[in-house]
Amino acid sequence: MRTGGRQRRRTARPRGFTLIEAITSVIVVGILVVVVYQGLSLMVRTAGFIRQKSEACDVAQRHLEEQIATWQWLNGDQSGDDSPNDDPSRPAMYHWTVSTTDYSEYNGSGDLHLVSCDVTWTSHGQQYSVSLSTAMYDQEKQPVQTAAQ
Repeated sequence: MRTGGRQRRRTARPRGFTLIEAITSVIVVGILVVVVYQGLSLMVRTAGFIRQKSEACDVAQRHLEEQIATWQWLNGDQSGDDSPNDDPSRPAMYHWTVSTTDYSEYNGSGDLHLVSCDVTWTSHGQQYSVSLSTAMYDQEKQPVQTAAQ
């Protein structure tokens, strides 16, 4: 038996986001944007530092090789300013110093020297440096040996 009338059917209505859901999603997206921006900023700054350190190593290697090839390291400490990759169109941002240290206490003859090239530069208000060194043998201080007759 049927009890009077019609039964009502509920029709499914499309539902949208509630105000709380919309605000929450905006906050989450905002936080993600800030985190991603900070990560990218740190990555760009680190890449710039690595480039500068690589350029400073190139400056140190070039001046150390020049000092060794021309025997200028025997003339004492030398210094100067240099542009990245020896490019005169870029401003000099690296200061280099080549110094020689006597290592005679290690071999007792006074003919062994440590030749070092130190390069310093300033980035973001902080000073950085790299140093390259090599040992050099001063052949001029060796006694000349002649053949006995």
